[in-house]
Amino acid sequence: MASSAPIALSTLMLDSYRKDHFAEAGIKKTPANWAELRAVAKQLTKDGRLGFDPFSIDLRQCWETFLFANGGRLFSEDGKKVLFTEAGGVEALQFFKDLIKDGSADYAKRTDAGAPGARWLHAEGTGGYVFPKPATLRALREERTATWREINLKYGTDTPVTRPYLTLWQDHGAAPAGASYFWLQAPAASAGRTRQWAAAPPVELVSDSTAVHAVRRRADGLLAANFWTANFWTAGASPSQELAADGPASVLVRPEGRTVTVALSDPTQLRSSAVVDLARRGLTVAAADPGVRATATGRGSRITADTANLHGATLNLTLKRN
Repeated sequence: MASSAPIALSTLMLDSYRKDHFAEAGIKKTPANWAELRAVAKQLTKDGRLGFDPFSIDLRQCWETFLFANGGRLFSEDGKKVLFTEAGGVEALQFFKDLIKDGSADYAKRTDAGAPGARWLHAEGTGGYVFPKPATLRALREERTATWREINLKYGTDTPVTRPYLTLWQDHGAAPAGASYFWLQAPAASAGRTRQWAAAPPVELVSDSTAVHAVRRRADGLLAANFWTANFWTAGASPSQELAADGPASVLVRPEGRTVTVALSDPTQLRSSAVVDLARRGLTVAAADPGVRATATGRGSRITADTANLHGATLNLTLKRN
């Protein structure tokens, strides 16, 4: 969901707005009062975009902002009398209702802006998410209604089913340059477990270039890499180059004692062979699947796997240290 006017508010001012949306609508200045804000919100609402989003922070906090701006108060100074039910509070609530009536705001499409630098998130009943690279998250909570018939014509029913959904995303914009993301998913993990992982992530990022994405498990050194193109990348102390591939490939390197197991596949299912260079010296072949062979190089071992007609199946090679 997109909006033009702010999703963050203070009791003093509007913190942010989309200047490009204002310019597109021909709006020359920011609104100075509620009437102008309502009118501007109407102008900005178009093509599924809401003109104003007052609901994407804590609703109580948002309403309080308008209450105070309207001269209202929550309680008397001695705390014995409720004041938010008086004109200041009622008018603030009515303003929200007017925005919804206009179609300029929609509580069902609210988003949670989230604090910049989030390191973890836990969703009850789902599990946890850890962000080793602090991230600014967006979220949408909504109810969706559909029937099972829509996905199963033979056995589905026509009875409408409504369920709550939570959608999370990192917003890179329409045409990001150099944007990236790195997160770990922990299915069924508790909030406590997720917090522990955030404090000491079990996986470290090795590469997130346009040529290869790779991570390493800290506990045992397991290295996992997806190559999109033929490319070398640096891992560990420069200038060592630990792994290379001659084209698209999915590779796992698992060190265990005196052995190293390499598993690789062709995710495109189109290549006749895949070649991987492993920069670990002093290793010889202990076991290999049919079609997999290794030869010594100056850096370590060159592994060639015949992948034709395997439909992406994994091939394995075990190397041992002399």
